[in-house]
Amino acid sequence: MSELTKIQERNDRFRESLKASVEHFRKGEDQAGLDEFLNSMDDLEGILQYYQCTGEPEMELDKMLAVLEKLPVYLNHQDVAGLADTLEFTLYPLSENWMKGVTENGGSPSESNPSSI
Repeated sequence: MSELTKIQERNDRFRESLKASVEHFRKGEDQAGLDEFLNSMDDLEGILQYYQCTGEPEMELDKMLAVLEKLPVYLNHQDVAGLADTLEFTLYPLSENWMKGVTENGGSPSESNPSSI
C-alpha cells in the first residue's frame, strides 16, 4: 500500500470521525461524540506529521489552526453545540477541500483550491 493511499485512508477516517462526532453530539450522546472527536484529532495529527515529513503541509494551515485554537474554549465551557457547529460547518469543509486538492494533485495538497471559508 502506497503512502498516498495510507494518507488518503487516514483522511477519510478523519472526516468520518468528524461526521460521527457531530451526529453523536446532536443526539445528546456526548461521550460517544467526544470519543469520535478525539479519534479525529489523532488522525489529523498523523496527517499533519506525514505532510510535515514530506515538506508539503500546505493544507490551508492558517485556517485550520484558527479553527483548532477555538476548540479548547468550547470544551472548557462544555459548549457542545458550539463544538458541533464548528466541526460540522468549518473544520469538515476545510478537510474536504484539502482532500479534494490532494486527490487532484496526486498527493500534494499544495495546489488545492482555496476554501471559501
